[in-house]
Amino acid sequence: MKKEVYEELTRIGERRLAKMGANFSDYLQVEPGEILLSKKRILPPQCIRGVSELGIAYHLFELPNRNNIERLIKETEESYNCRVYHVVISKTAFSTLADLLFVSEEDLPENEATPMYINNDVYYVLSNCCNLTTGEQEIGEIGVIVDAYGGIVRCQ
Repeated sequence: MKKEVYEELTRIGERRLAKMGANFSDYLQVEPGEILLSKKRILPPQCIRGVSELGIAYHLFELPNRNNIERLIKETEESYNCRVYHVVISKTAFSTLADLLFVSEEDLPENEATPMYINNDVYYVLSNCCNLTTGEQEIGEIGVIVDAYGGIVRCQ
């Protein structure tokens, strides 16, 4: 993929996140084209009223076991000729998931609004959903919401 196309896809991904209210530059020093990840964090009750899960954004390099995620990003970008622009880590009852949000060349400017849509205040985006426990992967749309602290949380 040409460098110019790769950079444009990165900008499209960043604009998609901005539409959802995720402005990572308010929380993190972000380099152009850098892949960030969001994880859920539970704040202790003394910080807020009650206990709440918050989406917190991190730099990918801050994840202790990031080699597997980096491999999945590379495989996804090569297999689908796309650009991964954000990763969402979710722990579920059955496994840990890494959702790799990506933009493909089909999403260049005239089509950049798809495949993202809103239903009942939930944003749906295209993702390669990787089950880190079983190794299974599936391309599809996932529902994500944006927390007040800037990280993206998968809700469906």
